[in-house]
Amino acid sequence: MECIHCFKPVTPARIEAGYKYCMACAEHVPKVKGVMCFGHKTAGEMQVVTPEQFADHRKYNPYGRNTGRGSGLHRVMQRSDK
Repeated sequence: MECIHCFKPVTPARIEAGYKYCMACAEHVPKVKGVMCFGHKTAGEMQVVTPEQFADHRKYNPYGRNTGRGSGLHRVMQRSDK
């Protein structure tokens, strides 16, 4: 298989892992991130976004790892204090 960027051969180990870039090109491929989107309370989907879109999402979405409000732990802790 050839690299989809430079058309050089991709090593068999990378092909088995599902990669389509050679090692030289893999360092320059822009990284992507993902955010969870919940259309319903029981099902979520991962939306792939650029790093800039991810930063905007984190800015406008207060829930997450750094706030302690992402998993519902804050609700449990408040109830146990009463």
